[in-house]
Amino acid sequence: MKAVYSQYLIALAASSVLIPYGQSTAWLMVAIPALQSKQNTLNFTSDQVGWIASTTPIFTIVGSIISKYFMDVIGRRNSLILSMLPLTCNYILMRLNTFEGFIVGRALVGLSLGFSPVLSLYFGEIASDKIRGRVNFVASIVRSVSTVPVLLASSFLDLHTLNFYLLVPSIIAVLLLYMIPESPYFYLMKGDYRRAERALECIRDAREVSKDLVSIQHYVDAKIECGSSFELLWKNRGTTRAFAIHLWLLIYLQFSGTSVIKNYAGFLLENVGSPLDAGVEIAITMVITIIICCIAALFVDNLGRRSMLFLASIPIIIAMLIASVFYFLQETNHDVSHFLWIPWLTVLLINVSKYAGLQPLEHILMSEYYPLNIKATAMCLIHMAEALMETIVVKLFQESTDFMGFGSVFLICLFVYIIGTAVMYFVMPETNNLSFAEIETVFEQQFK
Repeated sequence: MKAVYSQYLIALAASSVLIPYGQSTAWLMVAIPALQSKQNTLNFTSDQVGWIASTTPIFTIVGSIISKYFMDVIGRRNSLILSMLPLTCNYILMRLNTFEGFIVGRALVGLSLGFSPVLSLYFGEIASDKIRGRVNFVASIVRSVSTVPVLLASSFLDLHTLNFYLLVPSIIAVLLLYMIPESPYFYLMKGDYRRAERALECIRDAREVSKDLVSIQHYVDAKIECGSSFELLWKNRGTTRAFAIHLWLLIYLQFSGTSVIKNYAGFLLENVGSPLDAGVEIAITMVITIIICCIAALFVDNLGRRSMLFLASIPIIIAMLIASVFYFLQETNHDVSHFLWIPWLTVLLINVSKYAGLQPLEHILMSEYYPLNIKATAMCLIHMAEALMETIVVKLFQESTDFMGFGSVFLICLFVYIIGTAVMYFVMPETNNLSFAEIETVFEQQFK
């Protein structure tokens, strides 16, 4: 039991890397309406704001390529520490309060976000099979919590001042990351048996260390013997199937707008004339989301991955359905004054689905689906594809809402999500409580 608590504490410390990421997401939520406001001296156009929002995923592709090499060369922990450097510089540049400063700053955020698969890899390697889901949930909870102070502070501080205070968490995250152990898998890949044993002692009970070390050693040796190259991802049909299923999940989640709608939450709430500040309203939704995340984390390893997908889909389908009806009525000049709470409910339900279900599921699958020798390559490709799709969707969302209105866009997103989830539910195998070797067997047996 002591080892389990140690894994949770290490996961919590490692998840500090997501505090600046979560703050960056919250910053975008409040910045989009602020930068387009006529009261703001900058008064950027919708096209300029679209570029500020889409710059991050463009440079996430670059960060993913860099992280692919660093995670297997300098280690998982050191890669996470390195990822904090661009984020720190980002807030310094954005204090310039110019379009160019915001673009370069958001580009640096993208470089850092490119390293986020390293955290999923690290969690997969330090967590016991039976609590891997809960350990990955820690990251989602930390990221959700980190958004709340930014959303509340945005009601009292301008963007220039806010950017100064957001420097502090990046420094704290680096200090916490220095306290966590390196992955024993990484040490064994480098042939450092002694350090691998010491790392394992931090995350396993003393009586389990020798047995687990031998088991991990056999697994690592087998994968090293197979070699590591880009072609290996496609030579093994089981691995190819895992990659295809994972890629499908990311494709339909992006094109159903689950990420971009969250970024435009502040804009959606301000446009309906709510009496509360948009930042405060989003903060309330995030507090509720955090509570639901904590409850969901208790059951994630009992429910299984497919049940997790199904349950996370219910609130998001309801949200998109009621939002499409609300905006259709509003855009056709019907009286919706009695239903101004619907955009807030939409944001709440989407946040609950995203943070308490879909986002943890993405991290869990990323940590489970690939053999050690091609894990870095597969995760890099997946993250690059996700960033590329997000870039396209962010630009399309801004232009589509300008052209068609929010009602039509929400309806299209709803159909994409329902079709994508139905396919995903039937093709995704259950990997709950399985070891890495057992998961590989599950995918390979599909072709026998």
